[in-house]
Amino acid sequence: MKIVEFFHNNKSVTVTFEITNKNHTIFVSADNTKNKHGFDIKNLDFFIPYATVLALTAGEDIDLNNYDISTDTANSFIIARDFYLKIFSSLFSRKISLINFNIPVEQNQTPNGKSSCGLFFSLGVDSFDSLLELSRQQTQKLTLINILGLDVHRKDANIYEKIQSQIINVADCFNSDVLFITTNMREIMEEYILWTYGHGAVLCSMALLIAESFDKVFIPSTLRVNQQVAHGSHLNLDEVWSSKFLAIIHHGAERTRLQKVLKNISNSEVAIKNLNVCYKNIGNHLNCGMCNKCLITKLEFYVADKLENSNFIDKTLSKNHIKSIIVSDKIAQAFISELIPCIKNSEYREILEKKVLECDAKNHTHRQVGAFKKNKNLLFVDFNGVISFKNFWFSIHDKNHKLNKYLDKIEVFLFKENRDLVIKWMLGQCTSEDVHSIICKNIGVDYNELFTVFTNDCKNLDISIKILDKIEKLKPYYTCILATDNMDSLDRYTVPNNPKINDVFDALHNSYYEKKMKAGNNGEFFMDLINKYNAEVGNCILIDDSAGNCKCFVSLGGQAYQTKTEIETLAVLDKIYENVISKWEWQY
Repeated sequence: MKIVEFFHNNKSVTVTFEITNKNHTIFVSADNTKNKHGFDIKNLDFFIPYATVLALTAGEDIDLNNYDISTDTANSFIIARDFYLKIFSSLFSRKISLINFNIPVEQNQTPNGKSSCGLFFSLGVDSFDSLLELSRQQTQKLTLINILGLDVHRKDANIYEKIQSQIINVADCFNSDVLFITTNMREIMEEYILWTYGHGAVLCSMALLIAESFDKVFIPSTLRVNQQVAHGSHLNLDEVWSSKFLAIIHHGAERTRLQKVLKNISNSEVAIKNLNVCYKNIGNHLNCGMCNKCLITKLEFYVADKLENSNFIDKTLSKNHIKSIIVSDKIAQAFISELIPCIKNSEYREILEKKVLECDAKNHTHRQVGAFKKNKNLLFVDFNGVISFKNFWFSIHDKNHKLNKYLDKIEVFLFKENRDLVIKWMLGQCTSEDVHSIICKNIGVDYNELFTVFTNDCKNLDISIKILDKIEKLKPYYTCILATDNMDSLDRYTVPNNPKINDVFDALHNSYYEKKMKAGNNGEFFMDLINKYNAEVGNCILIDDSAGNCKCFVSLGGQAYQTKTEIETLAVLDKIYENVISKWEWQY
C-alpha cells in the first residue's frame, strides 16, 4: 500500500493511495454551513488507523512516500497492528510495517489549551447513552459529530436530511455544538473488508483529523467490558490511537445495551423521540420497526415497558416478530441473551433461547478468512412471466396453424388433467421427449410435427432485451441469478439461441436440474444458493410472477417483487437501481 498524493485545506482532505495494484482516493469534507470546526492538519496521522486495517487485509506494508507522521502515531500503529493480529488471527496473518515516512523534530510541544469534547453521535442507543451520561458528568462543551457516508450512504439525501434535523434538535436540547462530516472511506473499505471489522478504525481516523479542535473524542461502546469480541471498535483498540494532545475514549463499556435502554434511553423524552436504530429505513422512515435492529430495540423497549412511547413506525411486537429476529453473531447473541430473563412471555423466551443455542452451534466466534470480505447480494429473477411472456407452442395459437385444432386439447390434458406430469417435468423426472410422447399418444397429434413446433418456439421465445439491459446495470451490485421452475427445454433450446441470457446472468438455476422447486421444502432452493454464495438473505431480492414464490422468499427474510408484465418488471428494476446508487446494500 503506497500513498500517491495527499491534499488538504481547512474544510477538506483527500488521500490517493495504491493497494493491491489499484488506485483509490478517499475524501473527507466538513459542512461549511453548519460547522464551527475545520481541519488543521499538520501531517498524515489521521490516515494511519484507516490504512492499518486495509493494509493488514491486503498483507501489504504502508509506504507513506516520505510524508510526515508523529511519534505518537508511529508507536500507536505498532500496538494497534499487534492487537489486530491477535484478535483477528483468522483474518490477518502478515506483520506489516510502516515504511518511508518522516517524523519531524518535536520541540517541546505542549497542549494548546483546548477545552472541548467531541462525541461521535448517530442517534443510536450507544451514542444517546453516552450523550446522556456525559451531559451529567462533563463540564466541557460537547460537540456532536455525525459522519455522512458511514451509517447513512452519502448519496441518500432524503434520509440524511432527516438525520441532520434531528441531531440539530438534540444538540439544542443539550446546549451542544454539531459537526457534520462527509466521507467515502466506508465505500472503499468495504471493497476489502466487512464494515463490522473496520468501522472503529474510521472513527479513530476521524478523531485524529479533528484533533486540533478537541482534547477528548468519545467513541460510544457497543459492548460491555465482559462482552468484548473481535469487532472493529474495541475497548482495547480505539484508545491506542490517542496522543499527548488528544484522548480517544471508548465510552460506555461499563453498561450492557439493555442497561443503557433501562437506565438512560427509556427515561429521556429527547432520546425516545429522536432515537434512530434502523438500518433498512423502509419507506424512507428512520425507524421502520421491522428490520432486525429495530426488532431487537423494540424488544428492549418492551422490557422497559416503553414500547408504546417509542418512535417506531410499527410499535407492535408479536410472536411472528420474535420468530423473525436473526441471531447470527456474538454481538446479537449478547443482546438477546441478556434480554431473555427479563421477558415475561414464555413463548417469546423459548423462541429466543433456541436462536441463541443455534448461534452457539454455528460457532460464529470467527468465520473463515474469505467471509470477512463483503460478498455481493443475490438478485433472483424468474423466467416466464418476468423476462419472457409467451408460452410453450405459442405459434399454434395462430388459427391458421396446422396444429391449432389441438391447442385446447393439449392445454387441458397437460395443465389441467395431468398437472402432476408438469411437476415431474420441472423436477427433472422426465424429458421433453417423454412428455411429448405421452401427449401425442393421448390426443392423437403427430409427434414429429408437435415436437418440431415446440423446439422452434422455445428457441424463439420473446426474451425482453430491455429487461436484460437493466439487469446488466445491476451486476456491479448483485450476483444476478436466473432462478426458474422450468423444464429441460430452457437449457437445451432457449438459452443457446439467446446468448445474451448467459452474458447478463452470473448463473442459471433451473428446477429441472436442481431437482427441487423454488418454494418447495420451505424455500430450500433459495437458501442453498444464498449459503453457497455466502450472502445475507435479508439483502437478497426475488423478482417473480408467482405470489407463492414471493411469499416463500419473504418468509425467509428476503425482499420480493411480484411482477406480471414487462412494464412492471422494468419499474422494479429501475427502483432497485435507484436504491443501489444511493443506499447501502442492506437497504436495497
